[in-house]
Amino acid sequence: MMRDWGSDFFGQLNGLPKEPLNTIASVLEAMRTQRTFRLARRELIADLRGLIMSPGGEVKILEAGCGTGASLPDIAELIPSASLYGIDYTRHFIELAEERARSLGFSRATYVQGDIRSLDVWGGAFDAAFCDKLLLHVGPPEVVAGAMARAVKSGGLVGAIEWYPNFLLSTSKPSYLASFNEIFRKAVYNINAACQSREDTEVSRAIYCGEQDICCRGKEPR
Repeated sequence: MMRDWGSDFFGQLNGLPKEPLNTIASVLEAMRTQRTFRLARRELIADLRGLIMSPGGEVKILEAGCGTGASLPDIAELIPSASLYGIDYTRHFIELAEERARSLGFSRATYVQGDIRSLDVWGGAFDAAFCDKLLLHVGPPEVVAGAMARAVKSGGLVGAIEWYPNFLLSTSKPSYLASFNEIFRKAVYNINAACQSREDTEVSRAIYCGEQDICCRGKEPR
């Protein structure tokens, strides 16, 4: 089935040495702390907390495409009793996520290497699942969203944060422009997933996976 999904940039990183992977990780860290991204992530986590928390009950949360564990500090602050399970295809990112969990002293974080699109062993095991800036890079988006929906129990919640990338590049060297566009094409699985998610009327068509009650909120960059 994977051959029908097409290629994606983050699915090819395991063959790279650690130096370029650490460079990518530094970019992810910068995006983690960017104000708009952080506010959106914390709002999503707060939404999950408000709807799934039960007095004294254990809360199990799945993060698809967890990367280097960027969400963990917010999970630890906003839902300190949660058990977080993160999955990402890049082994080095999983190692960095585990280092982050150790540095925070958060013992209820489990990170595994794998592809969320082909993993159904967690069916119904979670109270909630979410992804953060994943659907633009790993697709098809309806396959990713469907996998998250199947991972949560009946009445569970699925959330996604997505972004619409805009870049302005000025150069007198056409080769630079060509190189940038080539990198961008490799990094983005389907630009339409981000474009469509800007409109409430389009988001269900972009990531519809047989679920109902899909809602969309937007934030202007700050």
